[in-house]
Amino acid sequence: MLDSYPFRFSETMAEADVVAASLGFLGYSPERLHGANGINALADLLTEEYALNDIPLPPGLSNDELVKKVRRVTEQNLAMARRFTPGYVPHDLLFVRAAHRPVGAAGKFLDDRPDVWEDHIGGKVIVHEVACRHQDMLDPEPLREISNILAEAMAA
Repeated sequence: MLDSYPFRFSETMAEADVVAASLGFLGYSPERLHGANGINALADLLTEEYALNDIPLPPGLSNDELVKKVRRVTEQNLAMARRFTPGYVPHDLLFVRAAHRPVGAAGKFLDDRPDVWEDHIGGKVIVHEVACRHQDMLDPEPLREISNILAEAMAA
């Protein structure tokens, strides 16, 4: 599992709370939204952060359409996180944690401890930390390290 944690959403949780929790988890200051606090502002920040406006686009897809798609994906990801209820797996859990993280920044809405999964598995949580932020885990260097962790675990 790659740096994944259950959200603690409630029905009364406002969109601004969800956005604040997401920002905190990703290590961004709320000031990065320049006073905005909605999902659209979060999607705009992610578009900027990942330089999506600078990548070559397929024919027929404009930057505006790409931003709309990022907003939609952001909305869908947060909606899925709200609905997700962890099940049970009768095995150990190999958990890869991003080491560069703002501790407690997601507040009461995200329990970002690997051992939060202990009640959902039949074995133990085996944690490996990778020196990166959550959103950098699939960049080449961290991914090489993660690949080595997986290869070692599979060989054992």
